[in-house]
Amino acid sequence: MTGSVLMLAGTLFVVDRDEESSSQHVLMLVLLAASALLALASIIGWTIGVVELTALLPWLPTMKVNTSVCFLALVVGIAMTSWLPSAGRVGRLALALALVIAGLSLAQSAFGVDFGIDQWLARDTVTTGAHAPGRPAAATAAAIVALAVAALMPANSRWRPLPVLIACLIGYTVTIGLVLEVPWGGSLGQAFATVSIPTAACIVMLSCVLLSGTSVRGTVLARLAAGTAGARLLRAAIPLAMLAPAAVMWLQHMVSRLGWWGARGGLAIATTASAVLFIAIAAIGARWIDRLQDELRAANEQLEARVAQRTQELLTAQAAHVAVTAAHQVRAEFLSRVSHELRTPLNAILGFTQLLQLDPDRRLDPAQRGYLGHLATAGQQLSMLVGDLLDFGRADAGRVAMTTRAEDAFALAQQAVRLIGPESHAAGIAVELDPADGNTGVEVDGARMLQVLANLLSNAVKYNRAGGSVRVRVQRDGGDVVIAVADTGDGIEASRLDQLFVPFNRLGREVGPVPGTGLGLVLARRLVEQMHGRIEVSSAPGVGSVFSVRLPALPQH
Repeated sequence: MTGSVLMLAGTLFVVDRDEESSSQHVLMLVLLAASALLALASIIGWTIGVVELTALLPWLPTMKVNTSVCFLALVVGIAMTSWLPSAGRVGRLALALALVIAGLSLAQSAFGVDFGIDQWLARDTVTTGAHAPGRPAAATAAAIVALAVAALMPANSRWRPLPVLIACLIGYTVTIGLVLEVPWGGSLGQAFATVSIPTAACIVMLSCVLLSGTSVRGTVLARLAAGTAGARLLRAAIPLAMLAPAAVMWLQHMVSRLGWWGARGGLAIATTASAVLFIAIAAIGARWIDRLQDELRAANEQLEARVAQRTQELLTAQAAHVAVTAAHQVRAEFLSRVSHELRTPLNAILGFTQLLQLDPDRRLDPAQRGYLGHLATAGQQLSMLVGDLLDFGRADAGRVAMTTRAEDAFALAQQAVRLIGPESHAAGIAVELDPADGNTGVEVDGARMLQVLANLLSNAVKYNRAGGSVRVRVQRDGGDVVIAVADTGDGIEASRLDQLFVPFNRLGREVGPVPGTGLGLVLARRLVEQMHGRIEVSSAPGVGSVFSVRLPALPQH
């Protein structure tokens, strides 16, 4: 019977903690199978007249037939409602059957009436001295009612543990009485007098199963199932608290039974044993506290180490951020100064080149005019580079001045198409603008947005195939306005799209015939982002590319 007490103590901390482990699942199946075997053995024993199958020893109380039927019904009901949702209705009917049988038996014992259910399934073919072979003891009936009610409740019900704990207490009380050979007396004691060892074992095992399948959130077991240090100490102390009194009383009982001491001597032995057990429990508790303190100290040290590490990482990141910010400022200042220093001599070169080209008094041969044309073209490209460097430096430092106001994105696209007209005509590329789709009002800096669209259109023309085309579409897309520029060029591989927005990276076109600085797209993206928009790119090799500017749309009126 000590095994039964240990099992009962174990149920108080084998509770559901959000996820049912595989070992817990196996334990529940084993306990259900053991309960079913005990109940079947009792039924067979009553049927063929073998008392050893209904009780552990012939002179001990037997498990009654109705009790066996109730336990079988509980096993079937719990199994089906827990693991076979499709058979949940059958499981609930089985639980209801157990509840009705146990409830009627409890009413018979409580009110002294006879419903005649005691002899329905089996007659008293075994001589046991029992008052009624089929009637469960009142304590057994009460435990079965509690188990059936708990099994019918949802697993997450906050009240489900209460009837299970009542059944646990009944099983524990019966087990202690059987171990100490208590001569139950009085009207209340008679409720426990005829409870058998197999019955007590089934009550304990089914209580284990129901507690294991119960969610403890919001219930009386929530504190017990928590992962805190106090809960761990409580789970360790409860088995000792349950076993210690039983062990002391058993020791007193055995000493008195063997005649070693009288009643007072047995009391002295029990007192001594209680003191020893109390000291042992206190020592175990102290050991647990020391262990928890060590774990807490280790956790604090680990936390302090992580905080120190994280602080160092933040300081390093902050220093890196300061260094990067300083480097950006230095680069911006450098680009600004270089651009300004280059502009003065560059303007002089372009100016005198134009004077030579336009001076009617100077007769230049074709070769000389060609040299001046190359010089003017190179000067213009260099001027564009200086302008891009200056704008890039300002954008990189976040110092681009913008004045935003309500603009029509379609009108801006029309202006950009007109600006790019000479370049597209010279390259033989057709540029088409589709009609606007919906309200295309946006809040942007018109000049800067025109600069962005001109850059996208210029790229679409420069990197297009001979005889290709460019299509511009402005449309409303939900809460945004999208300006899409689609070309029929060679396209770009998806793995290289991210490199489009790296400064000075022209994806291998640096030595080609197409002029450029590799800063146009970078500058365009930063300008669009400063206007609370973004640039999206999609491309397919051999088909072409689509560059889309997505901007927040103004509310429609």
